[in-house]
Amino acid sequence: MSYKREFRNLRLKSRLAMRAFDRAIYENIAFLNKRYNAIRVAYHKDDEDVVTYLKKYLELDSKEISTKIKQRKILVNYKKISDSYNVVRDDFILIDKNLKLREHNVEPIEFKILTENDKYIIVDKPPGIKVHSNFPDSENSVLECLKKTGKIQSPKYIYYESNIVHRLDKFTTGPMIVAKKQKYAVILKRLFKKRKIKKYYIALTHGEFIDKRGIVELPLIRGYDALYGDYMVISDKPYKWAKTLYHVIDSRNNLSLVKIKIITGRTHQIRVHLSALGHPVCGDSFYSIYRDRRFPRQMLHSYLLEFVDPFDKKKIKVISPLPVDMKKILKEVYYESF
Repeated sequence: MSYKREFRNLRLKSRLAMRAFDRAIYENIAFLNKRYNAIRVAYHKDDEDVVTYLKKYLELDSKEISTKIKQRKILVNYKKISDSYNVVRDDFILIDKNLKLREHNVEPIEFKILTENDKYIIVDKPPGIKVHSNFPDSENSVLECLKKTGKIQSPKYIYYESNIVHRLDKFTTGPMIVAKKQKYAVILKRLFKKRKIKKYYIALTHGEFIDKRGIVELPLIRGYDALYGDYMVISDKPYKWAKTLYHVIDSRNNLSLVKIKIITGRTHQIRVHLSALGHPVCGDSFYSIYRDRRFPRQMLHSYLLEFVDPFDKKKIKVISPLPVDMKKILKEVYYESF
């Protein structure tokens, strides 16, 4: 057998094995939902073991958690682990439903609803709210608030952030589509994957652009920091293709008001691309070298979503007005008559 043919056969076997693994996971989700609660590790300290990590979420001491791990009451990524296991980002920790969880008593926030039907809801996300929390009920998030107010149907502890269709950064505002059931989320996610949803943003940036219109095509690669979580950097290899279109509406006072359309939807794409141009988003504490107290958060707002509803084939156009805090800042530093 030739080397190339052997390689093709190995690759085929690998693909078949991955598909079988995926099927096994989905077939076991119903069983796991009945027996376990699940959390996804989003942030953790360096070399943090699973016992220390879980003390934040369980009403148990270290010795009791170790015992439960030995009894297979706690699994990681569907497997038995030792109590010395160090958690890593994106680990799924499964916790037996009989184990007592800490109460957080977080009051849900009522979001402004931009449009709603029996399949999904589009809310106007305010600044400072995450799309989903690291652990259910531990803090307010779009997903947790919609669950608590009965707007969406979801298990108390979810797998794969089931109702989430797309994301916005914590301090970015604008319309967010959230599916009411997991089966609807799968269909809506396909629209984003096929780039059938048009997304427009408005940003206030540092500096004045030479080119008033432009296209940024720079591949991005993901990094991780234990303190800040996920971040993206420009890659010199074609890792994840990312494309951003921009149009400068106006420039003054060494600031620019920019309209943006994203073709791809990579993590932090707009912030990284504008920073690469030398015009970072005002108030961006991570990708900008500027530290200006006039901007308490990043001045980035998603103002328009356009797509064809996959369920009834109607054209949907959702407009989100500028949030009050951003409008106030624009009046103070940019336009008095804004």
